[in-house]
Amino acid sequence: MNVEFYWFSWVAFILLTFFIPGDVLKKQVMSAFVLLSIIVYSLITVSDEFLLWSLSFHAIFGLYFWAEPKPILNQLWLIILIFLTTLFQLFIIVNPVWVIFPAGWVFLTIVIFLIQLCIPSLASQAGLWILMNAGGAAAAYLVAESLAIDFMMNYTFAHTVVVQGILLLFVFYLIDRVKHLMRISKRKALLKKRMMAPLNK
Repeated sequence: MNVEFYWFSWVAFILLTFFIPGDVLKKQVMSAFVLLSIIVYSLITVSDEFLLWSLSFHAIFGLYFWAEPKPILNQLWLIILIFLTTLFQLFIIVNPVWVIFPAGWVFLTIVIFLIQLCIPSLASQAGLWILMNAGGAAAAYLVAESLAIDFMMNYTFAHTVVVQGILLLFVFYLIDRVKHLMRISKRKALLKKRMMAPLNK
């Protein structure tokens, strides 16, 4: 899983650096987040306070990305998804075998696709994804503590899921961008054809 985390992180950084345009809001900070994730991950895994460090790191960047003007309805998505992530974290605590569920990638892709559909800004999408994971882990920890349940979070799995989601957000963004450029190209070709039509008569 360690190798997977670094692999996904570097692929996400390459896509962000070379393929996502510079006019995307908060692109530089997203690059810093991906790079710092690699550094912080190495430090967190050897720290005695990895839960606090991990949640603090993700909460800071998540809030920064999410802090954009948006409709009230979009703010509700954060609360709903944190609640659902909390339930998922508690489910994983009780049934840790589901961490290696083969269809996990399919479920993750569906969740990221829905986030991308509901939230227009790439930065806000990243913020929502980071906050729902950090908030869900924090809430699950508090619930587990109140119920006297041992909270044994799989930090490698959690960090890998976060960076996988970020990578998928970049992929979906690039797919939408290619579709947009293709539509523009078709419109220009059609307009040129209409302008040339009178000259060919």
